[in-house]
Amino acid sequence: MASFDNLIESFALECRKLEKNFASIKSLAREKKIVHGSLVQNFLENFMKYEETQAKRLTVMCKKHILKSILLHLEYMSQSAKQNMKIFWVYIMKDEALSKIVGSYICDNPEIMIMLTRGHPSDKVWGDMLRACLKLSPCHYMVLNSPLIWQFFSIASIGDYSASSDGFKTFQAIVAGNKKFQRAAMVRFLKKNFDRFFKNFENLIANDAYHVKRFSLKLLSKILEAREHFGTMVKFVSLESNLKILIENMCDEDEKTQYLSFHVFKFFVANPRRTRQINAILRTSKRALLDRLLRMQRQGERQYGKELPLVIDRLREL
Repeated sequence: MASFDNLIESFALECRKLEKNFASIKSLAREKKIVHGSLVQNFLENFMKYEETQAKRLTVMCKKHILKSILLHLEYMSQSAKQNMKIFWVYIMKDEALSKIVGSYICDNPEIMIMLTRGHPSDKVWGDMLRACLKLSPCHYMVLNSPLIWQFFSIASIGDYSASSDGFKTFQAIVAGNKKFQRAAMVRFLKKNFDRFFKNFENLIANDAYHVKRFSLKLLSKILEAREHFGTMVKFVSLESNLKILIENMCDEDEKTQYLSFHVFKFFVANPRRTRQINAILRTSKRALLDRLLRMQRQGERQYGKELPLVIDRLREL
């Protein structure tokens, strides 16, 4: 333990040095990155080496607030040091015993989730670390039930493809995660925030950036098709504005946009309890919709499977 204690003290010392010089830290960034690069590598190797003492070591790190210091100075580390820190972070989040220690620490220090969210757009390392945290119920709850969740509509709509893609990856982990507690939390969230959530989603779909439109349509379909969101889906397909947006996107000349829009549009047609207003829009647009759907069928029948012919038949019956 002595060598690891020395590493922790060294890391804490470097962090304190940086905090004292925070005003001039950017001009000293290159020097600090070199310091952190070698230190982080030794730190990671030493932690991984002795599995039987990892819980004790992590507890010491939490008491000394090393995890918070890591995040505070992550942007000033070299890229290799960031990658090593990501490996360490993901590792402790995957281990059941270690993740309990970290989860408890984050509950006492919720600003960690704010730091991870704010850093997200600048580097994929932040996204990887945040997604690792979201697998813990307290961390997922903090993001979903705080103003942080609304920041992801901005993060996801960043013009840069790589940053936006990573933002949507995290956004999906929050709103369409596979874990039971994530699904249950999202059901409760949508009951309280249906209007605001889907209004923001409407803005994503209307975004001029092709990748933002594509990612948002794909995520919307994933949310609506989940069994636990049946009530949400029924409410969504009862709104005329939503149908008009989907028709507009399904009539886009881009085949990918057509495909993704169809997988949301189908819920409107398949709904056996369509409102009079929805039926009126479908009847008014029937000829144009059938022309588009038949063209889509000719272009790629296989990718739509049995759903496209069924939707075409339902429209013809109107």
